[in-house]
Amino acid sequence: MPEVINKKCEWCDKPFTTKRYKNQSKNVRFCSHKCYYEWKHQRTEKYRIKQICPICGENFLVRKWVFKEGKTYTCSKICEAALKSQNRLKENNPNWKDGASQGEYCPKFNRPFREGVREVWDHKCGNCGKEQKNNIIIRNGIKKTAALSIHHVHYKKDACCDGNEKDWMFIPLCHECHGKSNGNRKEWEEKFIKIVLEKQNGKSYLTETEYKSFFALKRLNPSLSVSDFIKSAYAG
Repeated sequence: MPEVINKKCEWCDKPFTTKRYKNQSKNVRFCSHKCYYEWKHQRTEKYRIKQICPICGENFLVRKWVFKEGKTYTCSKICEAALKSQNRLKENNPNWKDGASQGEYCPKFNRPFREGVREVWDHKCGNCGKEQKNNIIIRNGIKKTAALSIHHVHYKKDACCDGNEKDWMFIPLCHECHGKSNGNRKEWEEKFIKIVLEKQNGKSYLTETEYKSFFALKRLNPSLSVSDFIKSAYAG
């Protein structure tokens, strides 16, 4: 038979009775689950430091043993990526080239063209495979879904206007992958070329004629995919 013992709650000091079993590994310390969770919450705050996310403004806790004075903390990986983007603008970015990256895009690199690239890649990040509906960004402290960025594989903004169509390569990237691709450009270029050739057989975009034809057919057949369209267009 278990032994009945009298105890006092370590949180509210209320007396209570409990039973002690032979195989019981820990003593009962609280009179209820409510007292236990209140004690646990207080203990959590005791060993953590309250912080406010500089991106979204949410309150969160940082463990004391990892907290460092002067370091900026964020509440999530998404906010951390947004903070890094803000801190690596222009002269603070190691890839900054006196504003060379601010050059204008070719006028043909317009919204219909970019949407055609997304269609070719089935609205998924060409690097990690993330779907466009899961591409979350933060603007003015608000999280929202954004269209995938269309990246120039060769880092040439005048592509589409230089007349070398056989060398054009584009790849849609999610917010995180697009940020990463700004560093070690030579390595990323080689990786993206390989992806375009292996995953898309070198077909990474739709020409203006293909774009108009595809969406004209898609209105008649909403389930039509770009891959099926390309196969039918180049059959025979």
